[in-house]
Amino acid sequence: MRFLILFALTCSLAWSQTLSFSPQIHGKNLDTWAVSGCPLKAMSIGSIYAIASAHGIIWLTPATASAILSHKTVIGRIVRIGGYGAAGTSALIGLAAIKASASVFTRVTIAAALINSLLPPAQKDVPVVDPSAGQALSIGPDGCGSTILYAWPSSIGPFVETVAIGRE
Repeated sequence: MRFLILFALTCSLAWSQTLSFSPQIHGKNLDTWAVSGCPLKAMSIGSIYAIASAHGIIWLTPATASAILSHKTVIGRIVRIGGYGAAGTSALIGLAAIKASASVFTRVTIAAALINSLLPPAQKDVPVVDPSAGQALSIGPDGCGSTILYAWPSSIGPFVETVAIGRE
């Protein structure tokens, strides 16, 4: 009987893999999670997102995380809204939707250009999204791999998920 139990455990371990999910950075606007493991084959990011969702992690795509981080600074938001307003006003004057003289049109266009040139310095403190985030878990030469995912802030702690090979 012991032999059968040992055999069953060995077979289940041979046909499964473990992935470790651990929070790396807990921020006010989003969390960064590291996912690592030594699977027998690469795992798509969709499978990793499904596991994260099953554990209550509300994941974000890198594009969404980038949008959240770009709205981080107050000065950046003010400059962005002012730039949109000046560009919109310039477009309305140019399309003759608003009647204005040529000098007013020139001033509004110059203001839009100046305001939009202030955006990069205003956004200099905004963290950049990691380019490796949201990628599949590929296997390196050592047989292991890792990836990063972004999620809404939560109090969920690290966990290890055992995944059957056939699930991928």
